[in-house]
Amino acid sequence: MNVAVNATPGGGLASRRYSLFASGWLRPDGTSWGRPTGLARLPDGSLLLGDNRANCVYRIWYRPPSPPPRPPR
Repeated sequence: MNVAVNATPGGGLASRRYSLFASGWLRPDGTSWGRPTGLARLPDGSLLLGDNRANCVYRIWYRPPSPPPRPPR
């Protein structure tokens, strides 16, 4: 199973484009080691993802890449 977020510019209806941000619960042999079951958004923008097979909650956040250093003057 893959978990995806629909990209919606302007907050309108979900488009058919998506960005995969979490995957890997399904092994190559078809068995799973986890089962995502719930998703909640926190005020800081991070997500809580419940997993009822591993009996845990994952916190997912985005850290943008650092800008490149400025060249010396």
